[in-house]
Formats: sequence, structure tokens, C-alpha cells
Amino acid sequence: MLKGEYVISSREYLKSIMNQLGDAVDDHGFIKVSWTAGSNRSLPQLALFWMWMGEMSTEFNRRGKTDEYNKDFLHDVLCNRFLGDLTYTVGKTTITRMKSLRDLDKGEMHFFMEQVSSFAIEHGVILTYPADSEYMKLVERQNK
Repeated sequence: MLKGEYVISSREYLKSIMNQLGDAVDDHGFIKVSWTAGSNRSLPQLALFWMWMGEMSTEFNRRGKTDEYNKDFLHDVLCNRFLGDLTYTVGKTTITRMKSLRDLDKGEMHFFMEQVSSFAIEHGVILTYPADSEYMKLVERQNK
């Protein structure tokens, strides 16, 4: 292991990472470790995102005269398009999975939502932007 980046959300996973760090010290003599406290996306951000998924699925289904677009499908499409994959190593196993909203902090979630908003605009979908939402408050703060 030459480099690793982990999101640790449980003591059990922390123990596994500590073992890997110990192995890295044995292999390389020393390692550098830095960490930051998590600041997960907020529930209001998540609620607005899922509202947008509903609005987009309704509009895409209306246009296509179909019912194949649902919130979960659009969630997967947009996460795949804008977030990509997350690769991590547990022991000697490397795992790659689609990055999830739960992996994002508030700032990353805001940036993702800006990308989703642009996607909707490019596809002619009008989304709701509640004036008192955390999303709009962050937009206003950015524009100052």
C-alpha cells in the first residue's frame, strides 16, 4: 500500500484500517497519516435532491409517454455521471463501487446538486428551488 484514503464510519472498520496502517509501517518504515472530521450532507439537502429526482422523473416520463424513469434510476444515472467510482482496499482486496451520496460532505453535496441543476436545465426540466432551502442559502453565500 503506497497510498490510501478511507471514509471510516465505524469502530470495526477503523480496526481493519489500523491493521493495514501497521502493515504499511512494517513494509515502509514509516507512514504519514492525516484525517479530517466528517461533515455529511445534510438531511435538508438530501430531501431537496430527492424532490428534484421526482420532478425530473415526472417530466421525462411525460415527454416519453412512459413510466421507465423513476427516482432511483435517475439517482443512479446522476451519481454515475457526476460522482464516478470509489475504490478502496480492505486487506489484499480492492473494491470499486459507485460513489454514493453518503460519501459526500455538505460542500461536495452542494457541488453535486449544482451539477444536477445544470443537467436539468440542459434537458429543459424546471426544478423547484425553495428560497429558504439550505441549497439556496449556500448559493447566496457563494454569490456574495
